[in-house]
Amino acid sequence: MTRDAIRSEAFWQATLRSERLRILSVIIVAALALGFGLVRAAFFGNANERALIAPICLVVLGLIGYEFLMLAVVSRAVRRCCEPPAAFVWFNVAVEALFPTAVMFFLTRSAFAGPIRAVTGPIILVYTFLIVLSILRLSPLLCLVTGMLAGSAHAGLVTYVFSSGDASAVLPRNGNLAWYYTYGAFFTIAGIAAALVARQVRAHVIAALNEAAARQRVEQMEHDLDIARSIQEGLLPRETPRIDGFEIAGWSQPADQTGGDYYDWQQLPDGRVVASLADVTGHGIGPALVTAVCRAYARASFTSGGELGALMQHINDLLIQDLPDDRFITFVVALVDPNTHGVKLLSAGHGPILLYQHARRAVDAFNAHDIPFGVAPGVKYGPEQELLLQAGDVLVLITDGFFEWRNAASEQFGIERLKQVLMDAHARPAREIISQFHEAVRDFAGGSPQDDDLTAVVLKRT
Repeated sequence: MTRDAIRSEAFWQATLRSERLRILSVIIVAALALGFGLVRAAFFGNANERALIAPICLVVLGLIGYEFLMLAVVSRAVRRCCEPPAAFVWFNVAVEALFPTAVMFFLTRSAFAGPIRAVTGPIILVYTFLIVLSILRLSPLLCLVTGMLAGSAHAGLVTYVFSSGDASAVLPRNGNLAWYYTYGAFFTIAGIAAALVARQVRAHVIAALNEAAARQRVEQMEHDLDIARSIQEGLLPRETPRIDGFEIAGWSQPADQTGGDYYDWQQLPDGRVVASLADVTGHGIGPALVTAVCRAYARASFTSGGELGALMQHINDLLIQDLPDDRFITFVVALVDPNTHGVKLLSAGHGPILLYQHARRAVDAFNAHDIPFGVAPGVKYGPEQELLLQAGDVLVLITDGFFEWRNAASEQFGIERLKQVLMDAHARPAREIISQFHEAVRDFAGGSPQDDDLTAVVLKRT
């Protein structure tokens, strides 16, 4: 329990609301007690008791009026989100703790009650009631002070009663004067017990407030992540480009609400299409921001034209200024020419790249050509790898989330299984080939959690 937590706005707001409830309880009980006293005096009281109705009403109504004033002060503090002065709190404690003593003192002077009945009559229960309600102040110190004030005030009144006048006139036969002081001791002990209870209640209130604050922060974070995910999903291609002689499809599924993978394609002015795929280290909101930056740099660079190697060097030089030391990006780009059916391929640390060749009925896996983006400045990328795709050939750009997904036995799906899936699904449309990859790796995992993002781009010569 930290000092900051105790002094937090939420805590003292809870304290003020609890104090408001305590004051309302005092008002209600005082009103009920007054009503009960009036009925009792009217129907069952004697002349002396009826004579006390007016002064007792004035005293109790004065207390109720005072409590309404305190309630107004506390309610205003709640509305204005400010704490009442400490002097107000201590004054209120003293007034309420000493109120029963003042009533008892008045009764000692009345013919109806007398000294002994005044200090031992039903009014003494008010002390206990006020001590119990002091727990709602959520302050062990205030509870302890309430009990000590009540005990000291009653003991002082007992001392006054038996030190004035003839003690034998007020002390019952065989009576023990010390017995009357046990009331004060009891109230002090009750104050200690109330302080211990208030301490536990206070701790639970602070824990509940901290939990609520943590839950609110989590909900806000989830809300922010949902927004980030919707933005990131909005950056993925919405339409598939039409490439003469080719079919292309892309798909991405992050491991968290946001991911560190992305794929993209864009049509160049000369009719060629650039398809790219990137994988930022890690997954979550940080890598998601990096992917957005990488996508922006890549789109701007590829639109300017030029050789793939020079363009990727430019992207790396831009990213090296933005990325922290512990971040890098694997990136692969395929430049598709529908006129020649050729594909220029260049990878910055991303691999393997799978190619199914229909004529050979075989799948090849190409490793990365150069180091990832963000590792070192001034890296010269290239030359690109040139492929001439024939009818039925399939080029697959895929992230490591597929082949590194583990099953319950901690075995990875692996590259060879990916190649076999491509062998079995090569005749399907490009989008269905991606679905086969996902279905195969998910079945292999057997319910094991997805630890990394899954992203794939399939380019198929039709």
